[in-house]
Amino acid sequence: MKPATMIENSGKLKSLLRILLIEHHPNCLQMLRDLLTSGPIQTEITTVGRSIFSEALSCADEHDLIIADLELPETEDLEFADSLRQRATLTPIIVLIDRDTEAARNEAIRIGVQDFLVKELLNSEVVHRSVRYSIELHRCRKQHNDCETQIRRIIENTGDAIITVDRRGIIIFANSSAGLLFGREQDELINKEIGLTATNGKIDELEIIRGDGRIAVAEMQLIESMWDGEPAFMASFTDVTKRDKIGEHFVRSQHIGNFARAAGVMVHDLNNVLTPILHWIPKLKTMNSADPAAVKFCNTIYTSARRGQEIVEQIREFIRDPRDSEQLLSISEVIEDVKEMIANMLPASITIKSQVRSDSDQIRGNSIQLRQALCNLCLNARDAMSDGGIIAVDLDTKDTDTGFATPHGSIEPGSFVMVTITDTGSGISSTHIDNIFEPFFTTHADREEAGLGLSTAASIIRFHGGLITVKSEIGSGSEFKVYLPAIVPPSPEPYAGTTISIPKGTMESVLVVDEDVTVCEIMKVTLEQCGYRVVIANDKADAVALIAHAGGKFSAVIIDIETSAVAIESMISAINSLNSNLRIIGISGNLTRETISAAIPQQIDVFLEKPFSTETLLNVLDGVLSNNCDQLA
Repeated sequence: MKPATMIENSGKLKSLLRILLIEHHPNCLQMLRDLLTSGPIQTEITTVGRSIFSEALSCADEHDLIIADLELPETEDLEFADSLRQRATLTPIIVLIDRDTEAARNEAIRIGVQDFLVKELLNSEVVHRSVRYSIELHRCRKQHNDCETQIRRIIENTGDAIITVDRRGIIIFANSSAGLLFGREQDELINKEIGLTATNGKIDELEIIRGDGRIAVAEMQLIESMWDGEPAFMASFTDVTKRDKIGEHFVRSQHIGNFARAAGVMVHDLNNVLTPILHWIPKLKTMNSADPAAVKFCNTIYTSARRGQEIVEQIREFIRDPRDSEQLLSISEVIEDVKEMIANMLPASITIKSQVRSDSDQIRGNSIQLRQALCNLCLNARDAMSDGGIIAVDLDTKDTDTGFATPHGSIEPGSFVMVTITDTGSGISSTHIDNIFEPFFTTHADREEAGLGLSTAASIIRFHGGLITVKSEIGSGSEFKVYLPAIVPPSPEPYAGTTISIPKGTMESVLVVDEDVTVCEIMKVTLEQCGYRVVIANDKADAVALIAHAGGKFSAVIIDIETSAVAIESMISAINSLNSNLRIIGISGNLTRETISAAIPQQIDVFLEKPFSTETLLNVLDGVLSNNCDQLA
């Protein structure tokens, strides 16, 4: 039977207190009855003789209070007292003794009684005070034990690793998180010696060598505490290994950001260097058409300049927002580029091969990012083949009517380009395969690796609306499948700039605005030779002033937009307010068509990315003046 609550919610004693009285002397028993019933406390008393051990123990936990006559420390009395305490764990006990001796006091404390009374000193006031004191003390102890149990439960289940060590530095408690942090079973940590050198309350960072040899970084705080009534130290450890890696990654990202900004300036300057070359070489070739050596020389220079233009474009794709650089591309060409790059990173014992099983390889995406994703997968395959092997990169298509999902993502029904990368390496264990796409996860603890290769690859594939799957077994190699949405390429339309006949102007006035003097000069000569009047301005303020004084004589303005589309918006607004019929062509070696369109929509008629050819410029200018060019075409 569950014992009744001795204290009501108000904190007062219950109106009726059930007392078990264990006494074998009739006179003492009667005296106790009289004393208990004479006070303000209403009692219900049950008496049991000491000689009936079993009866006394059987009903011990059914009462609010036990008063027992025990002549401590006799052996028989001690055994009965221990049995009584174990039986009535939730019931307060008062012990009656004949003499107040130190041995009796110590034994009473040992068995956990709440109070003891000396028979010869009994009176009503003493008895009732002892009853109240014992019940209140028991309630306080129970609350204390409940709180301690709750705290231990919290400590056991918290995410931080917590250990308690005694004054000798021996671990006397460790929660489950400590086992995870130290890489050992929780029970293995108990009774192990650990050296903790820290100031009480101060947070220190330290490295922990885990059971598997890996190193974890944790913040530790040490506080003085008590454990099972003894002085101790409690240490809490917060695992900051990932946080530190994220911090390193953040610093690395800042460096990349600084590089991107510097590269943006370089791209703009390089385009200004290439633009005059690409404009002048065709003219020099025409002027020296009778000299085969000169023509060959011009062709070589032009080819080199075009190669430089492609390199600049690759840098620009790398530093621009991925959403601004998506384009229709052939994934088979991306695979070939990856093969060439990876071949230089492979030891002689590893070969890479590829096979294309489908002609449908068109997708929309960022070629730089996709190269990075496939390179990461190939490098992961390389690292799994320490003894050599084969990396196979195969291309195929897959149609799905229902789509499918994996723990790492899902795809909708549709047609997909499927790139399969297999290796003959060591394989991935089942315990690791679900974690390989997590940031900073790596199975190469002996190498200084960030563990970002597969995570980055998966992020890139998801960004492109695709999915990556993995299948692997220890000793059987690994197979990664990359699914990317397939695109049916539109039929090519003739581009107006490819016409053989280069359009000529009819002496229309054109204002060229560019801070680079060389670009202004080459565009001035080119346009004047093709029938235009050209005025140049190397400053945007001068350009606005020229338009204001021209009185509408300019038919078009070509403006260089350097690094910020927003910065030029006020200038274009001023131009439109001065001459709303003026056609505007924007050019830039750094910004993209999408960026310009988002920043200043409906304010530029056509946008050209540097470097561009003479034919492109002339065709676009002719189209703008004849109202035959699309917005930002």
